[in-house]
Amino acid sequence: MEQAQLFTIEQPAPPDNSPQIPGLTLTPNYITPAEESDLLAALEGGPWENDWRRRIQQFGVGYSDSGGKPTWVRDFPAWLKPLAERVGQDAAMERFPENCVINEYIPPLGIAPHRDYPAFGPIIACVSLGSDIILDFVTPDPSQRIPVFVPARSLWIITGPARSKWLHGIAPRLTDTIAGERRKRGRRVSITFRTAKNPAIVPPTHRAY
Repeated sequence: MEQAQLFTIEQPAPPDNSPQIPGLTLTPNYITPAEESDLLAALEGGPWENDWRRRIQQFGVGYSDSGGKPTWVRDFPAWLKPLAERVGQDAAMERFPENCVINEYIPPLGIAPHRDYPAFGPIIACVSLGSDIILDFVTPDPSQRIPVFVPARSLWIITGPARSKWLHGIAPRLTDTIAGERRKRGRRVSITFRTAKNPAIVPPTHRAY
């Protein structure tokens, strides 16, 4: 089945389906509106890359669209380090985060169902800014699809089966149906943290716990 076909039927999402996916944790209101505004302002002037279908920024261990060997791209900026430390601790990462990818989603952009890059560690943690979104979790066969409502300013963490077995993605569309109500999407920015599976590629100057 083509990846796009996984999203051909839009289904209403209840406020919280996250307990149905083993290894997924969703924390609403993880940051305040003021913190959200500060983060959006800080990242605007960052090193945006336009080689992807969406704009991204990479810090720490980076990766290529061809899945090449991970390399150290650039150090974390000062404004990002406090959030990285907080998220790394709250997500119980084994070390201070060694990768951060910032993604910008302008409607109707989405991302096909996927598992995260295997060169990263067992825990993925993401802070969601801007627009609310529906994040779809799909079984590999794909016999099951569970839509999860991810509100702005929330933190979602995947580990265990949610990281290693389930695929996750965002359907490309202009609206989401949330609790039976159709809502227009706005600009969404995600800040995702990971550790490297091989910490030897991390410079010794990078802050660690």
